[in-house]
Amino acid sequence: MKKFWNLFNIKTTTVKDLGFLGFTKIIGTGISAFFWLYLANLLGAKAYGEIQFYIAIAGMAYILASLGTANTITVYAAKNIKIHSTLFLISIIGGLIALLVLFAIFGRLDIGLIILSFIIYDLAINFLLGKKEY
Repeated sequence: MKKFWNLFNIKTTTVKDLGFLGFTKIIGTGISAFFWLYLANLLGAKAYGEIQFYIAIAGMAYILASLGTANTITVYAAKNIKIHSTLFLISIIGGLIALLVLFAIFGRLDIGLIILSFIIYDLAINFLLGKKEY
């Protein structure tokens, strides 16, 4: 009977931890939604639409520039294979190429900087996830 209660306690603790994780995700999404709605109210429809257009372009260029290295770095970091510096370099070079192409097309440096920040953030998060340093 004691074994059953220990197992029950472990299962409820896991569900409680998962509930906290879901709750924090909901709170973070709510704060983000409030921010973007407030920003839309301040800027007006035209400027807000332009910002969303440039963020969407940066997002698509980020996906192409990262070359799938985010998932790869998670796997290799978890297996403790030291290839992350090469993957960082490949992604940063892809981001710099995307920066140059988009700067030539749109004449805006900020789109390229957003791409580089997306890449650095994603690689850092996935590296820490692979190392299990939450």
